[in-house]
This record gives sequence, C-alpha cells and structure tokens, in this order.
Amino acid sequence: MFRATRKKNRQWQHSLRPRYARSEEHVPCGLRAAPARTFGSLLVVFSGLMMVLGAIFLYDAFAHPLTADAGQVLIGSVCLAFCFLAVFFLVWETR
Repeated sequence: MFRATRKKNRQWQHSLRPRYARSEEHVPCGLRAAPARTFGSLLVVFSGLMMVLGAIFLYDAFAHPLTADAGQVLIGSVCLAFCFLAVFFLVWETR
C-alpha cells in the first residue's frame, strides 16, 4: 500500500515539471546558449574599438605619409580586419 501511494505522488509531481523537462529532446542550459548571445555585447564593443583604432592609425598614415612607417599601416589594417571579423561572426551566429 505504501508503494502505490508513493507511485501516485511521483506521477503527480511529474505533471508539475516544465514541458521541456518532460520532452526527450531536452538540451542542457549550457548547450542552448550560443556564443553570439553570450558574448555579443562584448563583441560589439570590441569591434567598435577596433574600428576606431584602425581608422585613427590609417588616417594618420594617409594624412602624413612622410612620417608614417610600415608598422602603423600594419596595425591599422589588422585592427580593421579584427573589427570586420567580429561583426561577421555576430551576423553569422545570430542568423
């Protein structure tokens, strides 16, 4: 008798669980979060910072070509490349 009552209580508690917990397609919370959703705001700030730094370096190199060296152009272009890479990653992951 005690086992039958206990089994009824389990079924009653089972019906109170959320719908996703009862399905067989349950995915843990850690796997549901995409990197773009988790780190999206950080990537937006990072890409904005890289765009500004790259633009400053390249503008200074084009405005004063006699005093600019190759490192300044290289750093500016790498900053812009990282900016576009971060924006592309955000757009690609959120589709």
